[in-house]
Amino acid sequence: MKHYFLLACLMLMSTLSFAQESTDERIDQIVEIICSKMDYLNTAADYREFNVMFEEVAGPEIMKLPFKERDEAVSKVFYRLQTQCSEVQEIMIRLQPDDDWATSEEKIPSKTSRRDLKDFKAQESFYYSEKDYTVNVVVKDGYWSDQFPDGTATRLKMEWLSKDTFVLIFESSTNEVRDQLSNPGDRYYYQVIEKKEDAYTLQSWIDNQDFFSISDIKFK
Repeated sequence: MKHYFLLACLMLMSTLSFAQESTDERIDQIVEIICSKMDYLNTAADYREFNVMFEEVAGPEIMKLPFKERDEAVSKVFYRLQTQCSEVQEIMIRLQPDDDWATSEEKIPSKTSRRDLKDFKAQESFYYSEKDYTVNVVVKDGYWSDQFPDGTATRLKMEWLSKDTFVLIFESSTNEVRDQLSNPGDRYYYQVIEKKEDAYTLQSWIDNQDFFSISDIKFK
């Protein structure tokens, strides 16, 4: 009897593990389907209309998921679209301009000197603006941590690819939005392109993205 009970527990644990592992895959499959309908979504005149059109396109796909997963899937799909579908990123920029960010269709040449890069690599704390709040950054022991005002944080592994370019590899986040934006292993690329009096200008991109984001990160 004990053997049957143990076997049943092992089967249940295996099923739950598979379901958890496959959820992210199903979410990204839905994201891929929605990305294929960008011609329609790109006709949105404002952010409110885009949300209505998003629900119209995403709804039938999300309804195919198990009932208990649907509510969380709506926000997960919406946020994943912004990192996995470059067309959606462009729509968001058009509908919700952000003074803290700029974009470029071409990669901007770096103006940093060897000394600038040495100073950047020596920094262990930065901060940047996001919407109406400030995000603090701690760089230590090969990791980059975004720390938010509500006490949540994101942990990313930091690897230098060249003298001025590094990649942040997402590991985990206690911040709800960041957790939904990324899956473990997602890679975000940055190039230090200029040093200012109190900030560095970074050029960032992700795989399969046809434009570059430009923003400043300040140092203390």
